[in-house]
Amino acid sequence: MTTPNIRELRRQRARRDTHWPLGVRLLLAAAGLYVIYLLVGFFVLPSILKTQIERRASAQLKREVRVGRVAFNPLTLSLRIEKLMVIDHDHEPLMGWSSLFVNFQLFALLSDEVHFSEIELDGFAARLSVSKQGVLNIADITAPQGSADNPGKAWILRIDRLAVNRAEFDYSDESRAEPFKTHLGPTTFVLREFRTSGAGAGAPGVFSARTEAGESLQWTGRLALAPLRSNGEVRVEQVALKKYAPYYSGLVQFDILNGTLDAQIPYVFSIEHNQPQVKLSETSVQVRNVELAERHRADAIVVLKSIDVAQGAADLQARTVEVNRVVLAGGRIVARRDANGINLARLAGSTDGSAGKSASAGGAWNAKVNEVSAKDFAVTVEDRTTPRPASVELNNLVFSLKRFSLADLGVALPVELRAGIAPGGGELRAEGTVGLQPLTADLSASVEGTSLAPLSPWVESLANVRVTDGVASIRAKVRLKPPAQGAMNLSANADVDLSLVKSTDAGGADLASWKSLAVHGIEYSSTPARLTVADVTLADPTFNVVAREDKSLNVSTLLRQQGEPASRGGTSSPEAAGPFIAIDRIALANGSVLYADESVQPNVRTSLDQLSGTVTGLTSAAIDRGEVNLNGRIAGAASVSATGKVNVLSDQPAVDVRIDIRNSDLSPLGPYIAKFIGYKLSSGSASLDARARVANRRLDSSANLVVENFNLGDATNSPDAPHVPIHLALALLRDAQGKITIDLPVQGSLDDPSFQIGPVVTHVIVNLITRAATSPFSLIGAMFGGGRPGEDLSVVSFAVGSSELDPSNAKKLDVVGKALRERPGLRLAVVGSADTASDLATLRDAELERRIREEVFVQARALDPTITTPDRAVVSREAADAVIAHLYRELILKPQETVIGAPPPAKSEAQPERKRSRWFFVRWFSRDKPEPPAQASTKPKPSLPAPNKAPTPLPNLDEMRAKVKQALPIGEAELNRLANDRAERVRRYLVQFNQVDPARMEVGPAARGGARVNLQLR
Repeated sequence: MTTPNIRELRRQRARRDTHWPLGVRLLLAAAGLYVIYLLVGFFVLPSILKTQIERRASAQLKREVRVGRVAFNPLTLSLRIEKLMVIDHDHEPLMGWSSLFVNFQLFALLSDEVHFSEIELDGFAARLSVSKQGVLNIADITAPQGSADNPGKAWILRIDRLAVNRAEFDYSDESRAEPFKTHLGPTTFVLREFRTSGAGAGAPGVFSARTEAGESLQWTGRLALAPLRSNGEVRVEQVALKKYAPYYSGLVQFDILNGTLDAQIPYVFSIEHNQPQVKLSETSVQVRNVELAERHRADAIVVLKSIDVAQGAADLQARTVEVNRVVLAGGRIVARRDANGINLARLAGSTDGSAGKSASAGGAWNAKVNEVSAKDFAVTVEDRTTPRPASVELNNLVFSLKRFSLADLGVALPVELRAGIAPGGGELRAEGTVGLQPLTADLSASVEGTSLAPLSPWVESLANVRVTDGVASIRAKVRLKPPAQGAMNLSANADVDLSLVKSTDAGGADLASWKSLAVHGIEYSSTPARLTVADVTLADPTFNVVAREDKSLNVSTLLRQQGEPASRGGTSSPEAAGPFIAIDRIALANGSVLYADESVQPNVRTSLDQLSGTVTGLTSAAIDRGEVNLNGRIAGAASVSATGKVNVLSDQPAVDVRIDIRNSDLSPLGPYIAKFIGYKLSSGSASLDARARVANRRLDSSANLVVENFNLGDATNSPDAPHVPIHLALALLRDAQGKITIDLPVQGSLDDPSFQIGPVVTHVIVNLITRAATSPFSLIGAMFGGGRPGEDLSVVSFAVGSSELDPSNAKKLDVVGKALRERPGLRLAVVGSADTASDLATLRDAELERRIREEVFVQARALDPTITTPDRAVVSREAADAVIAHLYRELILKPQETVIGAPPPAKSEAQPERKRSRWFFVRWFSRDKPEPPAQASTKPKPSLPAPNKAPTPLPNLDEMRAKVKQALPIGEAELNRLANDRAERVRRYLVQFNQVDPARMEVGPAARGGARVNLQLR
């Protein structure tokens, strides 16, 4: 069989054409074209589309695009693209789907519409990521490509049904400080009757999605594009707040450890005048199990079990937000203070400048909240800056704030707070109103029956005091008002009751306690600064004052050092002055002060008991003085009182107080006496009359201490006692009634840290006793007003060779006599003294002159019987020289001749020379009267020298006088007699002129050392 050529075929076709009618031929042609259309549509076009999609999409997306299968149904004009995948630059899938089905309505083109009866996307998956440099992985796809100069006629898009099934999205962001990653899916979206133009309510739609964290997002509503508008409801559930930390951590200073968010947001959205319009209504938000912590910390400081925002509404155009109610139920807040500040303040901080910028330039927002309430809440306040960590908890907290509005911040907002206090019980209540702009407040608050022990660490930060027990109740009204100008005006009225309070010092020893302290009528005002108190009543207080082993007082170290004290020099401006303070009345009932001194052994223990009274009219004004009237007993027996005026609230304290103590037993102070006096105390009592003045921060006090029945026992050999005759000192200080009176002046500056009253008083007393024992006569002079300043009353001076008292020494003895009369415990030793040199020379001079006068008297009486006494005889120079020569022969020459064996002179019946010799010596020693003068016939004749011996030549008169004086029989006996005469003269004077009991004086053995009498007290 041969193959026909073209010509043959043409002839055959021509024959056929002439046989078919035109209609048939046309029908056949149409059928052929339709078959071709079907063949091309079913078999040819899918391959072409697949190739074109891969080529053109790859070029457009700049990535490899792979298409698994393309199917086209020319009968329904539906297209299905299956297993499309876009390969990213990292050779990983970027996006794709399992199946895309599009059903196109061709005839809608006749009405200028692009009409899809159905678009269904199934198994869509996409991967979006942001690099560390902040670049989105599809940024090159979404970048603007420019706009056409002539976009042409706008077509209307109409979709009868748009459905997205089983869509999956992976999103990651490496640009954040903490990388973020999430997976969204499966996601479903269905939209019906959608078109881009035309009026109506919009196309109804539904959207739902879930994340890998269990979060869900749902939308139901309507959507229209011409104009763009939508309404419906958005619902989110179980949104994990911690998950999105990479996006908000830069704006806050805290970490969200836990918490979920649920929200139901009905909305209406539209575009009007090129401005978006959003309105929210009946919005509710629920936040559950929120835990906030400081950055990079694992312990939550804010825990909120639930936050419910109910019936919220917002209008974007009007910039208003209104919430009917915000309820916080259950939770805990830990407010902690440490060296870096308060943790809640750090939570509220911002890390960049954008936090304070307005989100929009369109104006301020107005937010209204009808009520904010909290219940079943706990707030724990911790302070780690105190010496011991402090912690107080407000539990079962109920809080309410109503009618809050940003548009009218000046409106008073009702506030109510109620909470229990732990540990220790008690309740806190507060209610009133608060205004925010300007800041105002009018609140009533009370604290009832709360324990003070948990508050002790705050007290310890100010003082070395630990509060171990006590109950506090406080009732206060606080008002805060804005002034016309200047600072805010804060005023408050309060009553405070602190009962059953006990405290210790830092070492745990009891310090202070009281049954009740009521401070009533407290009024405070900040403008002007003023604090007044109507009444302070302290009942049954006990204060313990202890001198430790190192001699420091426990109360001296109570206040902690907060820095250098402010300078007291100069004047301060009124702005720097403190507030005016006034306390009308302070009442003290049955107070006690227990004193113990552990620095001595055994310890000293005494007390001031039953201390009661009042202090009235205290103010901080420098010119005011308060009245003090206090009474008590020492050790439950001796009375003590304090009266006067004080001003202790002023910057320059002033005190003028008199203290009176009567008949206080000294037994509790026995250890002091044993230590500082050196003897045990047997008995004694004391009375004190003291006056203390403080002015210009200087203490000037005087005190009169009277000690009675003061007796000492055995010696203690204390090394701190003065090594002096204590009993002598006490005898000198003790008066005729057995009392010892001591003046105790104390002066010092209150700003001198070394100034302490106790050591000063002890020093004064010990110095007085030492002075009494070591310098008793100087103390007698001071006590009894004796003589000239610095005059020694223990020495009575005499003229050389004399035992006569002169007037000045008699006055000294009057002072000593007065002291002996008024100090019956004193005994006096009187010791006469003579000087070996001066007194002996004077006695010899006197003896020589006496002998000369006696010899002249004898010779003168022989010539003139009318001369009856030696003092009437006239002693001439020649007569004196003759007597000296005679005495020289008698006392010097004759003893020498006797020594060499010369015979004694012959004795005659009338021996005038012998009689004259007897007058010189016998009358001197025996003090006999002189014999009648001899007869003229018995006139003495000059003596003759011994036979057969030449007369010895005489020296000059001065030499003879000196040798005669040395030869006179005057020696120790005469000196002792002179010393004893002097002592006896002093003794007789004290007895006769000062009525001193002779039994209290004794004359001691004669002494050498001067022309005086030494007095010694015993």
